[in-house]
Amino acid sequence: MMRTFFGMPCRKTARSPLCSLTGDIHLHTLVCPDEARKARVLAALEEKGYLMGLEK
Repeated sequence: MMRTFFGMPCRKTARSPLCSLTGDIHLHTLVCPDEARKARVLAALEEKGYLMGLEK
């Protein structure tokens, strides 16, 4: 079975993953239509341990 990334086939290459360049840290922008959804998303991300240094 071929691996995919966002629905696109992944090729095996000698390239390093992004985490090797960023020290395992990279940023995303989160946009939510309202504060309730933002709170649910942030709670889920925090529960998984994905947030670092976020001021509430």
